[in-house]
Amino acid sequence: MKTITKIILIYTIAFVLSAFSCGKGSDQSCKDKAKNTPNLQVYSNTGQTTSHGVKVYSQSGVSTGFLEAVDNSAVELFADARAIGYTNALDYGLYIIYVQPNCTASPENQTPSFLVRADNYDGTIYDQEICPNIGMVLAAEMVIKDGNAVSNEYVICNSTDMNYVKNAARFGLEHILIKRNDEGYYIQTETHTTSGHPLIAQRMQ
Repeated sequence: MKTITKIILIYTIAFVLSAFSCGKGSDQSCKDKAKNTPNLQVYSNTGQTTSHGVKVYSQSGVSTGFLEAVDNSAVELFADARAIGYTNALDYGLYIIYVQPNCTASPENQTPSFLVRADNYDGTIYDQEICPNIGMVLAAEMVIKDGNAVSNEYVICNSTDMNYVKNAARFGLEHILIKRNDEGYYIQTETHTTSGHPLIAQRMQ
């Protein structure tokens, strides 16, 4: 069995609204959290490929329906991307999805999600952390950054809810395609607290 740990230097996250944490943590506990926030662990034990070529890695495999939902999402998104003139990175085989096995349902809408650090959301309604200058959010999906570079890899939850899978698969990929094709729009949308996905569909209006 093999696991890998991705360094979480992430800003491109699709967030699940959850209760804002009020109050202050102790100085020492906050200093400890600032230094020792654990990385999100992703699994590559089992590798699968959708019919269009998207690679999916997980702890013990995902269902055929899951793979089909990922494929359908990517096909629809690529069509939307071409419709607004995007030409870069429209190759299914470029992308890797890591599937989290142990997600939790968000408090408000029960969307599968996982807790990750995202300091750019510190103090917003999405922040789950009481310490100043530290943001922790429940994410429905997350794009992985390699240092300062946006990778072609992202994380979603394992779920039997195919509507969630289709949306999460699209939303992560949207951030990457926008980065590859429209830097200005990427900067506007890498932190989004007022309007969410679908981001590319908004450009079609």
